[in-house]
Amino acid sequence: MDVLAFAFFWFIFAVIVGIAASARRSRDGLAWFLLALIISPLLAGLLVLALPDLAEQRAREDSRACPFCAEAVKQEAVVCKHCGRDLPAPAPIVRESWFAPNVGLRIATAVAVLMILGFFGLIVSALRSTP
Repeated sequence: MDVLAFAFFWFIFAVIVGIAASARRSRDGLAWFLLALIISPLLAGLLVLALPDLAEQRAREDSRACPFCAEAVKQEAVVCKHCGRDLPAPAPIVRESWFAPNVGLRIATAVAVLMILGFFGLIVSALRSTP
């Protein structure tokens, strides 16, 4: 019964990590849940707390400083909303991806499914071996 309780709490804390990652850090909750299942809810939770909020990071990337008043304006802005001066055209943003889209998610899903099946196998074998 100890293994079953351990697996239950592991699962519950992994769910909490996924919810915290999604709600507080604007990250993919399912991916963080799966990561917490694989490595440890404690380690994944510490990683979630250590990483910056993606929404704030995207907001900073989508803005630039006005060269005249140094206030933040949107990348697409033509006129500064603070000083009213015409802005020069922004330099194009080139974002290179070193990782093919969805490949990481597929790998993480496959690993998570194997880990979950392993946990269920461990639970079933523990239940069968108890007299």
